[in-house]
Formats: sequence, C-alpha cells, structure tokens
Amino acid sequence: MKKLFRVLLLAEFLIIIYAATTYADITANCSGLKSTGLSGVSMNAIHMGNNLFRAYYMSGSKGLVTARSDDADNWTVETVTVLSSDGSETIITNPWVILTTDKKYRMIYETKDSSGNSVLKTATSTNSVTFTREGTAITGTSEDIDPATGKYFISVPTGISTSPGYYRMYFVSGGSDIRSAVSADDGKTWTRETGVRIKDGVDPAIFELIGGGYGMFYTDWSGAYKVKRVLYATAADGLDFNPSQGVIVSVNDSSSIVDPEVIPVAGGTTLRLFFSQTGGTDTIYTCTLPPYISACTAIFTSNDSRLHTPVLSNGGADYLADFQYTASSGDLSLISSSPVSSSNYFKYCNKAEISSGTNFHIPSVLSYGSAFSFDFKYKGGVSFSLNAVTPVGNILSHDKSYTFTPTADYSTGVFCRLFYNESRGLFYLTLNGYKAGATGNYSTSNQEYAWYELDKSLTATGKHGKLPIASGGDYAIAYDGTWYYFLGGSMGGYTLYKLDADFALNKSTNIAWDNTKEAGNDQMMNFRGGKIYAATMYDTKGISDNYTSGSTNGTTFTHLFTYDTSLNKLDDRYLMDESVMTTGGSFMSKGGIYHVVTSDIFFPGRIYAYKWDSNWTYLGKTLLAYEGQWSQGVISSGERYYVAYHTGLHGSGNIALGVYDSIWNPLYIAPVTSYNGDYNGQRPWVTVVDDTLYVSYDVATSPDTQHDWQCHVKTYKIKPSASSDYDKASAKISEIYNLYSSFFGTKSGDVTTGTTTSGTFYVQWYTNGTGLLAWTDGYMYYYYIGKWNYTGTIWK
Repeated sequence: MKKLFRVLLLAEFLIIIYAATTYADITANCSGLKSTGLSGVSMNAIHMGNNLFRAYYMSGSKGLVTARSDDADNWTVETVTVLSSDGSETIITNPWVILTTDKKYRMIYETKDSSGNSVLKTATSTNSVTFTREGTAITGTSEDIDPATGKYFISVPTGISTSPGYYRMYFVSGGSDIRSAVSADDGKTWTRETGVRIKDGVDPAIFELIGGGYGMFYTDWSGAYKVKRVLYATAADGLDFNPSQGVIVSVNDSSSIVDPEVIPVAGGTTLRLFFSQTGGTDTIYTCTLPPYISACTAIFTSNDSRLHTPVLSNGGADYLADFQYTASSGDLSLISSSPVSSSNYFKYCNKAEISSGTNFHIPSVLSYGSAFSFDFKYKGGVSFSLNAVTPVGNILSHDKSYTFTPTADYSTGVFCRLFYNESRGLFYLTLNGYKAGATGNYSTSNQEYAWYELDKSLTATGKHGKLPIASGGDYAIAYDGTWYYFLGGSMGGYTLYKLDADFALNKSTNIAWDNTKEAGNDQMMNFRGGKIYAATMYDTKGISDNYTSGSTNGTTFTHLFTYDTSLNKLDDRYLMDESVMTTGGSFMSKGGIYHVVTSDIFFPGRIYAYKWDSNWTYLGKTLLAYEGQWSQGVISSGERYYVAYHTGLHGSGNIALGVYDSIWNPLYIAPVTSYNGDYNGQRPWVTVVDDTLYVSYDVATSPDTQHDWQCHVKTYKIKPSASSDYDKASAKISEIYNLYSSFFGTKSGDVTTGTTTSGTFYVQWYTNGTGLLAWTDGYMYYYYIGKWNYTGTIWK
C-alpha cells in the first residue's frame, strides 16, 4: 500500500529519510527469513506453471517491473518494464495479475490522476511481460475518501478465483480499511460488495485454506502498530473475516513492514510469504509457512480414522462430529475449545490444551446459523482459527405435524410407532396409553397397548383396538409387510409375539436371560432378511447402576437373539467386541453387513454404528452423533440411512434426525423438536413411504416425572438422492479422483455446493491444496497451485 508518507515521497517529491535498517530488526513467525534481492514494494507473485514463477512490483521511478524464479525463492530481475506511466498518471503501482480463461493475462493496478485521486485500472498481455492498457476496474466513491487528504484512496488490489472466470478482489479503501468487489468476466469489469472486510487493515494478501474458506495476511493500520506488523485473518465465506488471529511479521525499529504477498508452493504443502521493509531502501523479503488449514476435517479424524465433514443443515442445526487430533506431536497445539456462548461460537473460545491422540468433543446439534471455531497455533507462534462448519444442500424439508393423543380412550400416548401397510394403502399407529379417567398411582394395570388405523393423510379411519398383550411398559415392534413382531417384558425375560395385520395374536415365545446382568428395559428389535433380531443390554458389572451416567462405559454389550418368522430360535450370541449398548438401540443388516446403532454409555452418550460382517467378524464403528441416546428410529431407504434419536439429558431433551450415506457419512442433521427444557421429546421412530419420511415420538413435561406423554408425528419431504445434479457431479468427481488419487491426496471433506450469478457448481477439496470442480456448464476443472485447469471431461 502507498502509506501516506510513501505516497508523499513518490507523488509530491517529499523526502522522508529513515535510518539504515536490516531484516535483523524483523521478528517473523515463519522460517527461512531472507531478502529476495528485489528492491521495491507492492509485490504480486504468480505461478506460471511448471517451474516458472513471476513477480510484479514497483521499483522506484521505473514503474512496474518483473522478476522470475524457478522455485519462488531465488529471483532474477528482468530488464523489461511491464507498464509505465502514459503521462496522465502520476503513479503506477500495486499490480495484481490473473490468468484469464482464454489464456491471456489481465493486470489490475493502481494509478492516480493529476488531482491525487486513486483509480484501479486494467491492462492485458499475451506474454505475461508487456501489458497494454484496457480500461477502468474501480473508481472512487464516498466510502473511499481518505480523511487525511480528502482524496479517493483505492489501493493494493488482490484477489482469488472463486470459479473459472469469476473473481473476488480485495482492495484498500479510504486508506485504512479493506473492501471487496466481484467480477464475472475474468476481471475486466467489477461490482462492489457492501461492507468492510477488515477495518484498520491494509495491504491484503488472500489465499485459500486447505479444507475450504480463506486466509488473509494484511498490514496492521491501528494505533501504535500502524505499518509495524503483518496480521492474519480468516473467513469461511471470504466476506466475514475474523481479524487479528496472529502476528506473522513485525518490526521493532523506525522502518515499516508493508505489502504482504503469499503464494502456495510445493504442491500446496508450503506457503511462500513476501513483504517489503521500507526505510532508506525498500527491500522485499521472503520466508515460508506451513499450509494453513480451515476445517477440522483437514487435521481431525473420528475414532474410526476416517476424515469427517462437519455439516450445517439448511433445516435448522449444525452437525459436528467427534474429532481426534492426529497431527505430529509438537507441530500443532490446540489453544482454544469449548466456545464461551452460542452467540460467540465463531470468534471466542475458552482456553484448553490437548496433545496428539487426545479427543475433544463438540455437541452434535446446535441452533441454525451458529458455528464453531478453534484457535490453533503452529510451532513458532503462528496462530489461526479453524471453522468447523460446511454447508450442504437441503436434503429434508419439514412438511406437516400431527398429535394423536389424548383420545377418548387414553389420556396419554407413549412409544408411538407408525407403520405402513402397502397392500391396504393405510397407516397403523401403535402406542402405550394410560386409560382415560383412571385414578391412583400410575401403574401398569391402567396401561394398554393400542392401535389406530389412519389413511394416507394420517386421518383416523375410526378403526382402532387393543393389542392382545399384557402391558409391561417398554416395548419394541417390527413389521415385515404382513406380520407384526412385538417384544415386551420386564426384568428377567422378554416375550416375543407374532401378530397379524389386524393385530390378532398368532404365536408367542419367551426369551430368558441372566436378570443380574441383563436389563429388560428399552429393548431392541428389528426384522431384516426374513429374520427377527431381538436384543438386550448385557452389563458385565451388573445392571443395578446402569442408569448412572458413564458408570457402564466399557462394560455394556449386546446379547442378540435371532428367530425365524415362526418364532424358532436360530442364534443366541453375545457381541462383546467393544462397548456396544443396545438399550434404546436398533439393529440393521444391509449388503451382508450387520449394524447395531446405539449409544455407548448412559446418558447422554455418543451414538455409533457398530459393524460386523456376515460371519460376525467385528469391522469397527462409525460415530454418528457426539451426544445422543434412544436411537430406535433407524431405517435404510435407497442409499441412505435415517436415524432419529434423543439429545440432551435423559428425561429432558429433544429429538434429532440424522441422514447418512451408504457408509454412514453424515449428510444432514435436523432438529425434530426444539424445546428449551420445558418439555422432553423422546423415543423416536422412523418410517419412509415414497418421498416422505415420518418421525413418530412422544413428548412429556420436563422433568419427565408427571407421566403425561403425548403421541406426535412429523413428516418430511425427501430430496431425491438419485440422478440429481449433486449426485452426478459427485460421481464424476469421485471417478476422476479415483483415477488420480495420488495427485489429489487425502480428501478434505465431502463435495459441497456453491452458487454464482451463472449457476451452481460442485467442488471437493483435498488436504494438499488441490481441488476438483464440476462447473454449471458441465465442464470439469482441477485446482493446482493457485489456478483452475480444464480436465478435458464433462459431467453432464
């Protein structure tokens, strides 16, 4: 930036003399600090491809000059002047050069007219060395007036490509702030964006963060630190920057530190930083930094060693998984976690330290629009923040809500379960109800299991009745399209019932177990592949304290019983590979893999999908939610899993609904209920019919001691998972990635969606700084060392 004293020096020929200074006076939180051998200011560096880097900068009265390098470290000055004054301009400075989609070069640069007002203009080149003037990019407005001079002060343009042909430019406005503008025509014309990107900051240098989002180095313009240090800021969207996240470079003498510039080198694994020290002789220095990372997914894995993408649902909640720190010991230290308050998730955190291999946890369901960030510090003191939210498209949209109790027969309704009889085109709702008008203590003698027939609009047909089963509180039920299988009981044993489509009893059998180590409450059952699977929780410590939070961690397992449809026992086994607790859990089998979806401890625990192959060889687990319990609402439909579960404390919380892909990667999390402690949503169940997902559950006054449960159902419309543009683009991105995985490296997250004025694009980033993009016109591009390149393929 042309600081006020430097502008005076160049434009009005006033001489300001500083004592001779050297870089020994510079404190840098980067390695290999040295002079580039280039004398000047306002450097812009670009990677030309192969081993060629080119720098553009202002050197004295020569105008804009250039230097070249084959490693971005050692530079050779070239004799050509790339652009000089045409006589009407008192200064030419601050170049920013981009490669256009038609393989030409466009420079946006600053000039001043005879009145001293700044203007950003453009020039073009076919060889990257000699430029021809083209037009005007940005002219001054009232927001650009420098209070010190009364002139328009627009300076130091820089920017980044957001997609092929599209750019966001950052520039100094009014001499003290950073603003932005966007272009949809390769930087020829620009439209200003409202607002200030960074206040009291100048000389922006923007770059993309590994994992998504943007980082910016800039010169401090505040108080005693004015032009004395280079700071660092981040923004997930490139607009709302969280400033002052670390001092990168500072100077402790009478000189100044200005004009930072940054480019990724070594395949994106290193950042090369440049800046100018002014005072006597303007000298450009350089040093290196490690790659800066934006999302937790880039350096954190869950306990199953897979990289997870945190997901922000459009429907109402953030999903942030349980991450494990995996960076080399000493390279990174977490200096912040556990946000102070929900309103300050993005900026402020409490202090905490973790070491390599240590888990830290973040809640799974938050209010819509909130975000988490974690402040990290590299060895050497470079600090930065990680934004842990990645937006995804809306997969579910809430449709309707229904309440089914109280009725003339029952004052309450608990354990609501909704089933669809396809042959009849009707729904059937089952629940446990407390008899209307009953008095005295709440007891099983006044409870009944009931059923109601509903049409496709969930309107009661008038048919209803009682299940021929003695009430015993908790129960599980499954439906195979013809028969209902009901599992009820109490301590010491279950009874498994088979009921016909009209809920008449066909057959029953008893299931016995060790009542000192197995619990009869909140049982698990499902029907898959012609078999009935029933389970209890088996606690090696005994069941007397199994509701104490954390007391059963590491000792709770699964006792699984398998029956055929005639209620003949086929198998009886204990699943004791890990702490697998089935109280309120679900069983699934799909593609030859068995899944138990359950929380790991009482309460609240974390919900996992535990997996076994067809021979019951344990395959590991996948974290589904950091905080949850009662995951009886599990169903597989198409290539997705839907999981409804209870969040918060047992007896006081809410229902959340998660959507997962075929290998349990989280796609979407939405809150079904959002009570603030006054009510408790619990015991969810899910059913899918055509394009609609049904969540049935019960709600009680909190704390849950009044026994006033009521039966509810919410419906959600499902966004199709097959043949959508997202799926087509994702499939093509995956195809290219699989062919060239050694080039792209580790995935930094899932494919995400973005929009411009020209349409929608789909992009996936990789931890080495590369990326793959499916553009709205059907063409595919890959990102490598600062630019997008055509892949030669199309996705639609």
